[in-house]
Amino acid sequence: AVGSIKNEDDCYVASCSSKSVVYKAMCQSKTLRQFYQDLDDTRFQARFCIYHRRFSTNTLPRWSLAQPFRLLAHNGEINTIRGNVNWMAARAKAAGDDLGLIAAGCRTGSPDDDVAAEACALVDSFALGPVVDAGKSDSANLDATCELYTRAGRSIVETTCILMPPANAVGSFYELHAPLSETWDGPAGVVFSDGKVVGARLDRNGLRPARYSLYEDGLVCLSSETGSVADSVLLEKRQSTTEDSWLPPDSNIVHKGRLGPGESVVVDLHRKTKAGGFYDDDEVQSRLAKKPKWTAALKTHKRSYLELSTEPESYIKSELDTRVALQARFGWGSEDVEIQVKNLIT
Repeated sequence: AVGSIKNEDDCYVASCSSKSVVYKAMCQSKTLRQFYQDLDDTRFQARFCIYHRRFSTNTLPRWSLAQPFRLLAHNGEINTIRGNVNWMAARAKAAGDDLGLIAAGCRTGSPDDDVAAEACALVDSFALGPVVDAGKSDSANLDATCELYTRAGRSIVETTCILMPPANAVGSFYELHAPLSETWDGPAGVVFSDGKVVGARLDRNGLRPARYSLYEDGLVCLSSETGSVADSVLLEKRQSTTEDSWLPPDSNIVHKGRLGPGESVVVDLHRKTKAGGFYDDDEVQSRLAKKPKWTAALKTHKRSYLELSTEPESYIKSELDTRVALQARFGWGSEDVEIQVKNLIT
């Protein structure tokens, strides 16, 4: 099938999952149900729904760039996109032909490699192709990077925290992953799901609105615009013709809130709690911090320069250590010196 496609860029697999279905359309919102008639069928039911309507600003409208993507919908823009794409491309080049195997979690260096050998034998390291593409939108590249991390074994919640960490990121989880990925800075807000959980997250700038309401029956509604659901004329008309409305009255709301910079909310679709599987940012961060594997992995892979040196002060006394070399060893570049250090001393 792929061989018959003249331009592979025109081919985009919207969804290939047993847990979720992605509907893309280049049409007006009011005609979406007419375009996909199963959405207007009363037999069609879903535990969650992510809906995103946007107008293309920095790219020409294309089917493949219509939102949502396979894992997330993105509101805003990624202002660091050029650096993010360049670094992802550099990692792909460094990984070479093993990139597909790395993404599948087949090259972890752990004893489990032998167990996964049979499954990994089916992975085509060349089929993965470029993960990011400067010709795509920032949202498409963010989704592709997010998919790479999730397919490599991390959860969708962990992945969004890695790519969009809080400004005051502390703990083993963030310390371990900080060297592995640069921050995707917005202003940006994302709503995401892998079919197991559904959630939303803001980048550390926090300049995109995201307000949510939690109802007493466990229903959670989150939107970038307050009242966007209740003020819908089509919704009111449809509610008047049905006995039961899917949206409870405001009197049933037990909690309201909004996301702050670098914060998330998550709804676990399979695990029931007192809040109906709803986790605020404090609970999300607490669950990440409680996993002992991050501390163990950090202890295994973290190396200190002083630990590697037999004589801690030898690098200072060496004649080969010029001022520039010393700056490089401690992570200082010419821009740091020109912009920060000189301003501090003048």
